[in-house]
Amino acid sequence: MNRNSPKTHELVLTTMQRRNNKRKKPLMVAKECIERKRDIEFLKKVWISDEIHWGVVTEKPLCKGDFIAEYRGKLCFEEPKESAYKFEFFNKKTKYWIDASEDDGSMARLINDEHIDPNANIKVLHEGFAEPHLCIFAVNDIKAGEEIRYNYGKNVDFFWRKKK
Repeated sequence: MNRNSPKTHELVLTTMQRRNNKRKKPLMVAKECIERKRDIEFLKKVWISDEIHWGVVTEKPLCKGDFIAEYRGKLCFEEPKESAYKFEFFNKKTKYWIDASEDDGSMARLINDEHIDPNANIKVLHEGFAEPHLCIFAVNDIKAGEEIRYNYGKNVDFFWRKKK
């Protein structure tokens, strides 16, 4: 890649911003997005394929550790029955589900599974909040235009994983 190409320039700027520490801390960005109930502005819903359907890409490069999105929805204490958009997790020894079946415009519900080499992961944030929140963070640098994917969970038997 040419050192003066736009993509190289974007990565250099991102690295410089990280070194100069002028960007907001990822946890601060996450808390702001949770409070506003909004995603970061540069996520984009895209059609991946007829087999996969929709996915999410970033329109700007992300650094390792950056906040990406909150998996928003209804917090449930029992497993939702008719939901294609549910996420099971534990927090402080309590089992919860987030039911994101109601489309509120959130991008996290459209981020696809990648159990072999994900570029994002999900963490539970609860400090400063009455309820836990599921937040997605970059596990490595992500280029502009790259699809965001995280591991939906270990020890699960999704039909699409059998195809690989």
